[in-house]
Amino acid sequence: MSKNTNKELCHYGCGQLGVKKQQNGFWICTDKTWHACPAHRKRMKKSALNRAPLFELRKNIAAGKAVCYICGFKARYLVKKGRACCKPNAMKCSGYNKYMGDIHKESYRSGGRIPIYEGKKRPNHSKRLLKLNKFGKLGGYNFYHQKARDLYYTGLCSMCGKNKKEEMEYWNKDLTMHCKSGDWTDLSKDNWETICYVHHRHVHSKKFKEAQNG
Repeated sequence: MSKNTNKELCHYGCGQLGVKKQQNGFWICTDKTWHACPAHRKRMKKSALNRAPLFELRKNIAAGKAVCYICGFKARYLVKKGRACCKPNAMKCSGYNKYMGDIHKESYRSGGRIPIYEGKKRPNHSKRLLKLNKFGKLGGYNFYHQKARDLYYTGLCSMCGKNKKEEMEYWNKDLTMHCKSGDWTDLSKDNWETICYVHHRHVHSKKFKEAQNG
């Protein structure tokens, strides 16, 4: 047995003087195995206590006694965070969206940072809002078109008079907003018009632009 001439302490954190040097170069406070160190035994006991609920949960899942923490139905899998779930991935559970929505609402009401959008359209949180566009302003293409729709949407095509119902029946989509000047950051009323899909393609065609310029 090598002597501890440098008075090295036990590597496992008990604070005692090292007695035996192991093959990995660490000193231990006893001439027996490293399991005999009191600090290591305390750490292993704590780890076993932490794992005990998981062992019990696995037994309940195997016996069919566990329920999903999201939807309440029979659980068959152990997912992350040590919880029982009916699916191998909690996001695939049928009640996941409602479960997360309730958490977000409760977090907001208790002073959290997650806002609630009940009956409203979520604002544009795109990263494009944090960058300058080609006109030197904040906000992307879709952001300004949605703003224009909120302000100036009429429900009738300005060129042919087609209404929203007719457009939905034929194309299965709503009338669009057209920017006349090409600068979609300009939200003035004269710069926007409500237009149908066919005429929107027409006004962006090369033939129409040549006729306007000519």
